[in-house]
Amino acid sequence: MTRMNRRGLRHRRSGRAGWLALTLALAGCSGGEPATPRAVAKAPTKAPEAGPKAPEGTTTPSSERRNPPPPVEQTPEPVPESAELAHKAETRAAVPVCDQAVPAIARLRELTAETSSEERAAAVGDEKLLELLAHTDAATGRADKAALTSASPETPAGELATRAIDPALAFWMRDSLARAADVKLTAEQRAEHWSAANCAWEQVRVADALVLGTRARGPEGAALPVQEFDKTHLPDVGELVAAAFAAGRAAFKAPDDRLELVVQPARQEIEKSFYRLAHRSVSAGARVGADEGEQRLALHAFALIEDRLKDKNTRGIARVKEALADPSRRPPAGELDVLRELNVAFAKRTRKYCSDAVNTKGRGLDELLASATEGATYVTLILPEMERQLAADGFVVDEHRDDWQSLRELIEEASEVEGGAPDSDELAKVSAELVRWNCAYQAKLGIRECTSTADEKAR
Repeated sequence: MTRMNRRGLRHRRSGRAGWLALTLALAGCSGGEPATPRAVAKAPTKAPEAGPKAPEGTTTPSSERRNPPPPVEQTPEPVPESAELAHKAETRAAVPVCDQAVPAIARLRELTAETSSEERAAAVGDEKLLELLAHTDAATGRADKAALTSASPETPAGELATRAIDPALAFWMRDSLARAADVKLTAEQRAEHWSAANCAWEQVRVADALVLGTRARGPEGAALPVQEFDKTHLPDVGELVAAAFAAGRAAFKAPDDRLELVVQPARQEIEKSFYRLAHRSVSAGARVGADEGEQRLALHAFALIEDRLKDKNTRGIARVKEALADPSRRPPAGELDVLRELNVAFAKRTRKYCSDAVNTKGRGLDELLASATEGATYVTLILPEMERQLAADGFVVDEHRDDWQSLRELIEEASEVEGGAPDSDELAKVSAELVRWNCAYQAKLGIRECTSTADEKAR
């Protein structure tokens, strides 16, 4: 198989994943990505294009309000179905328990050391905020409401949101995504969970612990190497997640036999892209030169993905916490030592999906597409280190991403034919290449045997 040129994948790397076009097409939104409250799509068609969501509606420039242009009589044209679906997908449905708590979440994030005890107590005891936390606790089995209300007065005011609200939102988002993907529920119930996950994402994505990875700077204000890498090779997480949520909304508004081909991979794209944000923040806080505040934020970011190390690199959990919690015990190589502990787990998780889609027997195309998307998103966490450690062996980041995209396109092509199935020979070829490089990276990490299941044993 010629290196992916046969599938015309090279043009897809301009800051947007090839999967994006697939999900929007499957959702009936051909011609561009719908606008969302947090992102502006650069749609090249006549589908409505919206800017960032204003508090209530959009704002017209003052010059236009003073001198409005004369009306132009036009004959209305019928709205194409795809454009109508794109318009419907622009905004999510209301989620009262989340929406009503948004002002309280913002107040809690604004607390500082100078905030009076009365203001702090009012922010912590906000009725709508506590209702939200009771709701998220019931859904996830966590105790974030108690973590907030029982916080010691010595707890820095600026960390109250980081310690309680952000974990509550993050795990509620993950839980809601899982419920939205549950085919045993009705489409209406699933759509409600999809909107809940979207609201949680809108609030948690601005958390200090998650933006650290993009805001941290090196000497003299220079961007960190991983930031340059992401900007060069990977789509922006905010845009990617916004488009995935929009595709899901459109699909739920007009559910048909292709619903799962949109929702199942979109769920994986959103969740694993969220992991990338947390992963980058942990890396930023572990770097040599990070201050104590950045280290604390990195520790909170790690709490959001700590469970992803369990059963893959369980021993690494304590090592990461120790390195971030106590500057005096930071390992000599700083970031690289912490990154190794993270990437041992994420390399193993990625390995599963390198070959999972080859096993097509008894599995639907939606399951195969979700599997390929999960792997293609997981690999973005480890790609910077794969390039650093494997470039001398011939590893090329964009070619590897092309291989993942090819895996998805093989399944997409099959979905376009009634009763279609992916070309098994092509799947095997692409999978073999993905496995080869994943195992090469695992060897660089010092993993004794290339695996997707074995946990690292204590030494």
